[in-house]
Amino acid sequence: TYPRTDSRYLSDDIFPTVEKRLKTLPEQYSNDLEYLRKNRPKKDKRIFNNSKVSDHHAIIPTEKKVNNSDLASWSKDERNIYDLVVRRFIAVFYPDHQYLSTTIALEIEGENFKATGKVVTDEGWRALYQKKQNVQQIDKERENSSEDEENIQALPDLKKGDKRLVTDSQLLNKKTKPPAAYTEATLLQSMETAGKFVENEELRDAMKDGGLGTPATRAEIIEKLIKVEYMQRNKKKLEPTQKGIKLISLVEKEIKSPELTGNWEKRLADISKGIDNNESFMSDISKFVCEIVDKIKSSKKLTFAAEKIVYDKEKGKYVTLDNNCNKTFEEKKEVNNNLSVNKYTKSAPVSRKVLAVCPACGKGGIIEGVRGYGCNRYKEGCSYVIWKEFYGKKLSETMIKTLMQGKTTKLLKGFKLEDGSIISAKIAMKKDKSGIELVDDKGETITKN
Repeated sequence: TYPRTDSRYLSDDIFPTVEKRLKTLPEQYSNDLEYLRKNRPKKDKRIFNNSKVSDHHAIIPTEKKVNNSDLASWSKDERNIYDLVVRRFIAVFYPDHQYLSTTIALEIEGENFKATGKVVTDEGWRALYQKKQNVQQIDKERENSSEDEENIQALPDLKKGDKRLVTDSQLLNKKTKPPAAYTEATLLQSMETAGKFVENEELRDAMKDGGLGTPATRAEIIEKLIKVEYMQRNKKKLEPTQKGIKLISLVEKEIKSPELTGNWEKRLADISKGIDNNESFMSDISKFVCEIVDKIKSSKKLTFAAEKIVYDKEKGKYVTLDNNCNKTFEEKKEVNNNLSVNKYTKSAPVSRKVLAVCPACGKGGIIEGVRGYGCNRYKEGCSYVIWKEFYGKKLSETMIKTLMQGKTTKLLKGFKLEDGSIISAKIAMKKDKSGIELVDDKGETITKN
């Protein structure tokens, strides 16, 4: 009943009230409750755990009786939210969803193939959601990926060494899809689980129960970013604006990294354990702010060409003007009376830090972009780029410099291969310098990019 909690557990004192709460539910859940009439809810630690409850226990129905007439008077959104809470409350007391999963490895003419199959043996808790929404779709949205989705198909009963005749085959050309744009739902989920983007294991652990923001503020943060025009809604998608992209390119990396939050969360946890103290913490925060402000003020990133950022009333958006009052981000034309000066920037043209000489054209320099590290002569036709994410790992500026020098990185954990396996490996530049690849300790190629 408390929408500001992120707890997914119930306190022990709720258990005696469970059956009464179930009896208050309206008639439409009668069939769903049939299993619980025959199998009374049990006090399970994965549901009832005082140590996992923070300010308030998980959201569940109250003990107030709800009739069909009550439902009829509610709005559609109210009924939908109530249904989500009730259905989850019932589902946690249902049995596990069970299935048989089979993987068959085959060798055909010296080539290796794989077939996967899945047969459901007991619907369990998923039976509660089949009428409401396709469960596979729920899983896809949760994982935000369908690349390695297991095929739900029944496979023949085979044993090791069996031989079968191949009667047909097809060669399919497919491409992996880039990550989907965020929706409000997926962005909220990423904010909640932002710790997984932190490489430092200790800091990641500190954020596992927190993330960015709180359940009460995450939606508000999104609205604020839209209001100040750092991002925008495009139907269901959330997309960054040019203003937002520019901000991220200018801001110091310490500020935009979730590791900053992870570090602060760890310090706060240490304070609660008596390992750290709040005076030291606040002193370090003050020092950090001063250092960042000084760093930003002296940064070369702030040395733009003298431009005016103005608001075009006719077009209803901001445009940038050069010294001659010509539009630089719109079609060039004279400024009229509809333009009012909003903000000034100063100094010389922007120049991004060059990390290395481009191995492709030999003339340009490698600079950091939004999604990758590429040649700054892209306008002249050099399309050389190394993407920031490589087999599930984020590439840092230091790694790029190492690779461009012809060296390999140190042994890294957590590379996810196409077959779903997780391995440790090093990254090296390909011999022809056309890209990068994974290598083992001996420098032998594991898989190519």
